[in-house]
Amino acid sequence: MGALDDLPTLGIGISTSLHVRRPDFRSLLRAYPRLVQFVEFAVEHGEADVLPARLAAELAAGVRFVAHPIELSLDPDATPAPGELAALRAIVRLLGSPWTPQDIGTWLWNGEHLGGGFIPCSLTREALAVACDRVRAVQDATGVPFLVENPPFAEVVGPMGLGEFFSELCDRAQTGMLLDVGHLLSYQLARPGDAGVADQLPLDRVIEVHIAGGAWIETADGVVFWDNHGGEIVPEARRLLAQLWPRLPRVRALCFECEMRPDDRVVAELSALHALCPLP
Repeated sequence: MGALDDLPTLGIGISTSLHVRRPDFRSLLRAYPRLVQFVEFAVEHGEADVLPARLAAELAAGVRFVAHPIELSLDPDATPAPGELAALRAIVRLLGSPWTPQDIGTWLWNGEHLGGGFIPCSLTREALAVACDRVRAVQDATGVPFLVENPPFAEVVGPMGLGEFFSELCDRAQTGMLLDVGHLLSYQLARPGDAGVADQLPLDRVIEVHIAGGAWIETADGVVFWDNHGGEIVPEARRLLAQLWPRLPRVRALCFECEMRPDDRVVAELSALHALCPLP
């Protein structure tokens, strides 16, 4: 795991994209450089040509970025085209991204991008095999680790446990993990019988952590947790983060996913996260 041990510590940052207007990440970078230590940028391969101009000032100022692709899919018919991988490689190099993370699931269906409605991975051997192939392909193309992120669940399909699936995925693809706390909370709610999931996850391979605001949603089948990025961080997610943080020996970054949040609330949450989750 030498490659993981060599990754830099980024600190605590926020998420955004070319399409997000709130919070104003540029304003936050200028006003609170000690709070906003990096920016995780959601990217699509088609943005490779426009990002240099759109982020020229931040790149010149030395802002640290993580490129978060949002279109690499487990759909067996959605194998990334060489041109898409080349564009992602160009984005990674432009941003100086030390790794690329993405939720493991189906983002494309019949050629259509599902966006925030993407389908989480089935916890099956078949899905695991496809995920391993996709992760290796991206890593080979970009030259940086692809951190596999646990997706959100309203219901769980497949016989494998989440911990078993991601432990094998990290081991077989020789990579690290991005642990999303809200997504883990959604899994615990959707599959209450898997009480030991946190102990089975590859916590020693976690490089980055996500936390975001969310909401409890009543459905016909019961309550689900919606990690919607727009609400407050729920107490259950904050407690889970506090419990897991000391168990992550390789953690290098914590990203507060805060699209749609007003600047003042982002500042308040970041201040609390810095106190809760110290990084060297």
